[in-house]
Amino acid sequence: MSADPQGNMWFGSKPDGLFRLTPQSADAYSVTNFRHDPAKPGLTPAANDIYDIIFDRQGRMWLATMRKGIDCVLNPTSVAPEFIHLGQFADYPQNAVRVRRLAIIGDSLITAATTGGFLTVGLPAEKRFDRTSFRLHVSRPGDDSSLGNIAVMNILPDAKGRLFIATESDGVNMLPPEISADSDSARFVHFDTRTGMPVDVALSLAPTGSADDILVVSNKMIYILDPLSGRTVTYPASFWHRHMHFSEAAPLRLGDNRWLLGLEDGAISVNLDRADTALRPVPPVIFTSVALQNRPDSLISARTDSIILSPDERNITINFAALDYGSTEDLQYQFSMDDSDWNNLGTNRSVTFLDMDPGEYRLHVRSSDSSGNWLDNTRTLTLIVTPTFWETPAAYVLYILAILLIIVSVTWTIVYIRRMKRKQKELLAAYLRLVDSHTESAELSTPPDSAPQQQQQPSTATLSPADEAFMGRVMDFINQNLGNPDAGIDDMAAATATSRSSLNRKMKSLLGVTPADFLKESRISRAATLLSETDRPIKEIALDCGFSDLNYFGKCFKAARKTSPTAYRREHRTE
Repeated sequence: MSADPQGNMWFGSKPDGLFRLTPQSADAYSVTNFRHDPAKPGLTPAANDIYDIIFDRQGRMWLATMRKGIDCVLNPTSVAPEFIHLGQFADYPQNAVRVRRLAIIGDSLITAATTGGFLTVGLPAEKRFDRTSFRLHVSRPGDDSSLGNIAVMNILPDAKGRLFIATESDGVNMLPPEISADSDSARFVHFDTRTGMPVDVALSLAPTGSADDILVVSNKMIYILDPLSGRTVTYPASFWHRHMHFSEAAPLRLGDNRWLLGLEDGAISVNLDRADTALRPVPPVIFTSVALQNRPDSLISARTDSIILSPDERNITINFAALDYGSTEDLQYQFSMDDSDWNNLGTNRSVTFLDMDPGEYRLHVRSSDSSGNWLDNTRTLTLIVTPTFWETPAAYVLYILAILLIIVSVTWTIVYIRRMKRKQKELLAAYLRLVDSHTESAELSTPPDSAPQQQQQPSTATLSPADEAFMGRVMDFINQNLGNPDAGIDDMAAATATSRSSLNRKMKSLLGVTPADFLKESRISRAATLLSETDRPIKEIALDCGFSDLNYFGKCFKAARKTSPTAYRREHRTE
């Protein structure tokens, strides 16, 4: 309900739209009903569920609808008022079409409580609605300065320029006077259970007329909030002597601290004068018992200020109570660990910690009174968790040394393997050169033990005498059977006086290749030498190097040298 300066009464309803009651005499009114008519978009409201009505200083009327956003009514006292539907503009946020409440800030801004966030609308001058600006504030995960919850229930601007916003599950949010509500950088201050509020549900707000305090209506209680100190005076079920279910209707202050409050099943008139609460003593909090590692509760002395846990005791449950012998069922409790934020326990009088790390912790516990007001009765208990040996600094030093040892061992192993592989490759290359020098000697009809061959003899500084003798027998077999296509690994094993498995293992350890690979590489190496230094036919070279099939020779040569025998001769031909 609202009244315009001309004395007309306006009623918003659901689902019958808007009603105007124009006074005809002292006790008579003419009633006009404005219902949504799709055929008359500029002469009827955009929807028939009107939740709020306010007037700006230009005499325009603004409507909050639950399905179509915000309407502006020009010349509302005329016979046919003009309705401007803001939801039709492209910039209007479509998440903000369900509007509960409106509030005007100065001469330039309308704020709206919507189910999709806190909406600000720049007040257009006269009829220039095409320049209307919209900004929707929403909750951003991880950003504590953003709106706490997008379900905004009510908005209350105060005389100091502050803006209070009631939310469905984040208590009251406040914008300080120095922050513009239509700014992208708006930073909200939160009054919720994390900051000591009794509940997180805020349905409606109203100024109390006393200093800075505001009245906050929740679903099952009301409380008075002092935003400067963050302190509250709460009126829970014990105050009413029954469980109340308040509605989101705005509270009405009647005077002498009497209020008319809306309920889900009616209304109630009450005097909230609670000066007597200041005379009540503050009940102390004491720790009563403790349970360790699923043991039964053990009583502890009221003077106990610390508990030491052995290395195998990491789970603990601590029980406590406030010594208030009044309405104990209404007492609320909070705890904090090491000066962190307060955590709400409701009426639960115990707290459990599982798998605690070694160290020293300070547990703080406080309670409210029976009216839900948080008291200055914080009690602190020190918890000392003794570490096992493996959690001590000495153990961590051992861990570091073990890790360093592993790193050094792995590094040394990698370097050793690389060094061994490099030596194997060098030794393999040296023995293949020896095969090539034997080929040159054979072409020149020079005995194998002549000077040129001795000059190509690989370095054996890293070989033991037994390994050197073994490789000598291998090279003798290679030189004698390089052109024999029937020579196999069994023949090489017999020539070197070893078993087939011993031959394979020995060749792998010395040269890094199997006997079959060494024999094949020796034949390819000799063939490459003959291709580059002689004019002999490729087929003849293949036969001389132990390949009876020319096609097979071509495949093996290309796999080893990445080119065909013909191309290799063309690229490496020695004039």
